[in-house]
Amino acid sequence: MSTTKNTKNVSNSDTDTAAAEAAATTTEEVTPETAAEETAAETKPATVQYEGVTNFVYIGASLPNGRLKSNTVLIGTYAEITEYYKEAIELYPPVAKLIVPVSQLAESREKAKKGGNLIHKYCQEVADLITPKGEEE
Repeated sequence: MSTTKNTKNVSNSDTDTAAAEAAATTTEEVTPETAAEETAAETKPATVQYEGVTNFVYIGASLPNGRLKSNTVLIGTYAEITEYYKEAIELYPPVAKLIVPVSQLAESREKAKKGGNLIHKYCQEVADLITPKGEEE
């Protein structure tokens, strides 16, 4: 998964400021190659992908009966967190894919809102699994 770093140079000149703002708002075009790279990164085993990370957030819908609430901050390794929420993950398998590092929170939330990516798909799957269960929150 590629990320772009936007930096802004501070100067007194309006032209320098305008140029810096234009550079900071540059968007990355999604091509089949970049989409394939994103998919490959998202399908890596999470334990390898999140090695060394200890702060996560669950970005999916709140699960019934208080099992796991949306936007819950989770502290620990990915393996420890998935073990703790093992029962919820067994009932709602996409939940495991919606536990994301805090460092990727903004990007993941944006993806959850837009269609055409795996994060959005997993959010929809969780929502679909919750509805037929007939359980109320």
